[in-house]
Amino acid sequence: MQQPNWIPWQREDLQGLQPNGVSSVSMAEPTVPALPAMSVSFREEDVDLSRLPEDSRDIESQAFVDAVFALYQEPYEGMEGSFSCSYTEGLFEISWLPLGDPGTELMQVRWLLEDGRHEEAIPLLEQLLEREPDNLEARHVLTMALSGHRLLS
Repeated sequence: MQQPNWIPWQREDLQGLQPNGVSSVSMAEPTVPALPAMSVSFREEDVDLSRLPEDSRDIESQAFVDAVFALYQEPYEGMEGSFSCSYTEGLFEISWLPLGDPGTELMQVRWLLEDGRHEEAIPLLEQLLEREPDNLEARHVLTMALSGHRLLS
């Protein structure tokens, strides 16, 4: 089976990795750095079944969907941010948004809004504005989202 373009990392692989992808010389920091924002979609037939528990390899089962979600979510456990998974008609959609980068958060919100996922985007905007009440772009995007207007890219 073909591997999806984005393969989840193992937690050990993340030690010393800086958000820009440059390896760190110092391993003194015991925490895993925040991973950059990402969004990926792939078909169920693209999943590497060997990475799943044996009892979760039937692509017709809910156990399969749950195992794929767990596989992709594991690298982000313990990190501050928003991880979302969805599965519809054989298509997985996975996204990660770290907290603390307003530009990245707004990019993720725009993706969600373009995908019609207002119920996920609006709380992210509200959280961003709690931290940064003077962020005019976030305020504008929230106003547009709440009023039902389409955003211009």
